[in-house]
Amino acid sequence: MAVNEDFLLEEQEQEQEKRFVVDDDNKACWALRKIKEKQEKIEQKKELAETQIRQINEWLESETEKLEKSIEFLKSLLHEYAVRLREKEPGLKTHSLPFGDLQFRKQQPEWKYDEEKLLKNLKEAGLTEYIRIKESVDKANLKKAAVIQDGKVVEKNTGIVLDGVIVEERPEKFDVKVR
Repeated sequence: MAVNEDFLLEEQEQEQEKRFVVDDDNKACWALRKIKEKQEKIEQKKELAETQIRQINEWLESETEKLEKSIEFLKSLLHEYAVRLREKEPGLKTHSLPFGDLQFRKQQPEWKYDEEKLLKNLKEAGLTEYIRIKESVDKANLKKAAVIQDGKVVEKNTGIVLDGVIVEERPEKFDVKVR
């Protein structure tokens, strides 16, 4: 085993020696051009995929629409049949068949709201218990009005230490921009 491990380590060292190294501006420019080429290829592939996806989705939508129309037609025929059965048997709720059930079910009334009108009406009537107020931190203003002291966030004007927020320093970020 030790012989194989030594061989693998030696092979890896040789590969690293052969590895391309950016050690001048010409090689850096070459690497940047390669990055740009690969980014452009990614965009081309994305465009191709989006075109194919769009075509497939259009086909699926068309096929689904046809099938849904057929389903609705068949459901209307079954509804007519179930109504005729119910005329003969007024208490009928479910008619069971080998491939499914025809059912009549009561539904809860649907509430439709005009939020603006209702909200105004509730305020005018003093029924504020039915009004929800959502609170959240104004983070942009907080950042402007706070300083960091000894790793803690402190409100500038009052000097109050603010619990519930931690500021983590982050290292420099390296990025490559290509044109």
